[in-house]
Parts: sequence; structure tokens; C-alpha cells
Amino acid sequence: MKTTRPWAIVPGLLAVLLVALAGVGQGQLGIGGPGEGVKLALLRLPAVQKELKLTDKQKTAIDGLADRTKAARKEVDAASKGQEKAKGEAIPKDMPDPARDAREAALAELEASAEGSLRKLLDADQRSRLAEIALQAEGPRAFLRPEVIRALDIDDAQLDQIREILGAVREQQDQAKAIQKRSAELGTAGLEKVAKEQQKAQLRGAAYRVGRRAMAEIGKILSKKQKDKYTRMLGEPFDLAGLTDPEGRKLFNESADLASALLRMPPVREELKLTDEQKAALDRDEPASRVLKPAQRSRLSQIALQSEGPAAFLRPEVVRSLKLDDEQVARIEEILTGLGDARRQLRDARKQADEARKEQAKEEMESASDRLGKGVMSRIAAVLTRAQRESFRKQLGEPFDLTRLRGAAGQPAPKGEPPAPK
Repeated sequence: MKTTRPWAIVPGLLAVLLVALAGVGQGQLGIGGPGEGVKLALLRLPAVQKELKLTDKQKTAIDGLADRTKAARKEVDAASKGQEKAKGEAIPKDMPDPARDAREAALAELEASAEGSLRKLLDADQRSRLAEIALQAEGPRAFLRPEVIRALDIDDAQLDQIREILGAVREQQDQAKAIQKRSAELGTAGLEKVAKEQQKAQLRGAAYRVGRRAMAEIGKILSKKQKDKYTRMLGEPFDLAGLTDPEGRKLFNESADLASALLRMPPVREELKLTDEQKAALDRDEPASRVLKPAQRSRLSQIALQSEGPAAFLRPEVVRSLKLDDEQVARIEEILTGLGDARRQLRDARKQADEARKEQAKEEMESASDRLGKGVMSRIAAVLTRAQRESFRKQLGEPFDLTRLRGAAGQPAPKGEPPAPK
């Protein structure tokens, strides 16, 4: 059989799956491999079930196993968090920690139990194909697993280089998560649901791109014999990027951003005056760049920028377009840090409100958050030059009533909007 370079067909979507798949707490898995958690998550996806030709009886049994494993994992995590709270200060990862060791041992036991159950639920061909799909999903991380190292006869020098590549991968992913988390904290109050959706989409895209680059770098380290053997281990390529969840929603979209999330909302479609044909094309997941007219794309960008609020100034493209210097960036960073801290305090206060006052507390929090946003935009305006303020105002375009978006996102309408810098 003709072999294909694995890094040309396998971008390494494990990190994407860890973010996207709902199931058994996969987000806590380490860099060592996908484990049975990801296999269970994969088995709950329609495309994987079809590939493995699962029977209805198998699907029901797998759902039950995944739910039990998820519940057991939550118990382990809760116990671990309780021990950490009792200890007070967290022990650094490079220091011995009996509680952390106990947690890892408990999780390993859970995975071993799940593996044993899967062996009974699946036949030999299904187990073999599932292992191939999981290996494809794992991407560059697979090269740290002992069984892969042995199978490919990876030497110490190669392993050191692979570890260095994967260390950079982890660092880039951590940075992407930190940026997206902060962006969500600074986003316009009342649009948290949209911000969360944007965060997930962007993390998936970042994971895809980082994994693809890592595979290319690892490909330069391996010999032709090693690459050919790895390709055989992967089996036939499986379309991971086209996976959908059990409800039919696409898990992965490399180009997804806030604009694409907004584009699914009726008020935005109305503002853009989309035709029925355009709506149908977008519902089929056709790229907005091909569906929308230039004027519609421009207006969509303006609405997305308005909905970001102060968080827009975290984006490199906004910094570049306004030609902000280092001093301006530093001052804006300081302002945004204060806004993030203030909004976290508001959220904490809301969580502490008793049940009878929760809805009232939510409205009060969003109203206070709006006032914070207005003040922050005014402070940022003072940092910008007149030309920069005018440039940003042009990028925003005509004001769009964001309260319509909040209603569409299932959020109560807020009391006001942060204005553009004047």
C-alpha cells in the first residue's frame, strides 16, 4: 500500500478534541496520550460510530460507560481539590506531592477500568480501528508514548528534539488559553455566551495550527523508515476536522471567530439583509467569505468589533491598525487589567447572592459592568491620539444595538453600552 506522509494528513487534533469533545473530563489529560477518556469521547460521535459500525446495543453501553467514568472522575477531582484547599499553598509541579500522586493513580485506575470495559464492548476490528483514529487525533503528542517510541525505535537524540518541540506546543497552547480567558473576562457584559463560543472556536483553531506545525517539525527528525511505519500505524486517514457532536454541530472550524458566531444570530442576519439563499448557504457551513458581499462582510466586522468592547484592544490586528506604540500598549494593558479584576469581583459577588436575589444580582452585576466598560473606554480614549481615536471610530462603523444580540443569546438586555473612544 502506498504510504502518505503523516504530517500532510494528520494535523494533530488531540488538543482540539480536548477542548471540543463533551464527555468524560478529557481536558485534564496530560501530554502523555489520549487515554481511554478520549477514546470514549470519540465513540460517542456519530462519524466514529458509523466508521466502527457500532450496533445500537453497543452505543447504549458506551454511553453508560462514559457517564459512569465521567462521574467517577468528578469524584476524584473533587477529592483532589479538597486536599489542595486543606493544604493551602499549591505544591509546584516539579516537587513531590503525595496528593497529586494519589490523584494520578486514581485516574490511571479509572482508565484501566474503562479500557477493560471497552475490550468487552468492541470486537477486535473495532478496537483496532478505534486505536488508529485515536492515534490520528493524538497527533504530535503520540511520540512521547513509550509504545510509540518502542515501535518506531526512536533514539534518545530524537526524543530530546521531540520533547523540545512539544514543550513549545504546550507553551503556545497555554498562551492562547490565557489570552482567550482574559478576552472573555473583558468582553461586553451580557454577551458571555457569545464570548465563550468564540473562545472555544479560536482555541480549536490555534490547536490545529500549532499541531500541524509540530507534525512538520517532527517529520524532519524521523527517518523515512520511521515515518513509513508510523503511517501504517495510523491506518486509513479519518476526517477528524469534519467531526460533529451528537446534535450535528460541527466541532471544528479553523477559521471560526466572533464574527462567525454572531453571523448565526437573527438580529445580525437582519442587519446584514441576508437573502434566504445566503442564510441557507451559511447554515450549510459554507465560508462567510464566499457567501457574503463585500459590504456585508465589512458591516459584520464592525458589529464584531463593537461587541468586543474593551477586549478589542487585546487583539494584535487592532494594535497594528491603530499604530499603538509600546507605551500606549502598556498603559492600555494596565487599564484592562483593572477592568478584569473589577469584573471578577462583580461575578464573585453575584455567586455569593442567595437564591432569592440571584436574578436581581445578575441584573445589578451587568449594569455595574456596563458602567465599568464606559469608564474604561473613556480612559483608553485618553491614551490614544486624536488620529487613532478617529481611526478606531471608523473601524466601528455605525452603532449597532447590542442589546438585540444579548436577547438573541438568551441574555437579559443591559442598561447601556460602552461608547467608542471620543
